[in-house]
Amino acid sequence: VCPHSYIPKSDHADRFCASERCSKKDVDACCDPLGTCSNYQCPRGYAQRRGVADVLCLSRSCSERDKGTCCTALALCTSHACPAGFTLKDAAWSIFCAGHECTFNDTKRCCDPLARCDSFACPKGYAPTRRAGELLCAGQACTERDKSTCCDVLAPCSHHRCPEGTTLKDKASAIFCASESCGPRDSPVCCDALATCDTFDCPRGFE
Repeated sequence: VCPHSYIPKSDHADRFCASERCSKKDVDACCDPLGTCSNYQCPRGYAQRRGVADVLCLSRSCSERDKGTCCTALALCTSHACPAGFTLKDAAWSIFCAGHECTFNDTKRCCDPLARCDSFACPKGYAPTRRAGELLCAGQACTERDKSTCCDVLAPCSHHRCPEGTTLKDKASAIFCASESCGPRDSPVCCDALATCDTFDCPRGFE
């Protein structure tokens, strides 16, 4: 009988001891040492348990059935709480933390920084908010859903009061002032000059 931490060789029935009775001196001839967890490569999503390097496997080489003895399952990044200013990576469901629980040290592997509003191109009728360099979008890239966070609504020229001698341009509702309210500086954008009478040819009978 092989001693603790050994297993009979696969061809032990065809091997002979050194004398008519087997003894401890025949261990190397008759037995193979059991594998240890230090020789087992845990599969993806698992890491070797602490303090199990010398723990014995079930056979001369460790296999899948020794996984529960040698390895511990790693936590998925989906269980990680990203800090303020970060969001989980798109592939977080397939990325593992360094241990069986995620910690702050896993932030870099699990999280991406949120995009800033100054990376968002506001659509027509909107302008970047004054704090665009500070405000954050909802994800790794700014999208249409971030418009209300990143942009201010511009006032249409139809709200503008043109000065004397000018009138609103055609389709003024589709032309926009420089901010959320129109002011004198928007007149060149919103208004056209009225024609003067010296350009009018009076008909016969008028002067």
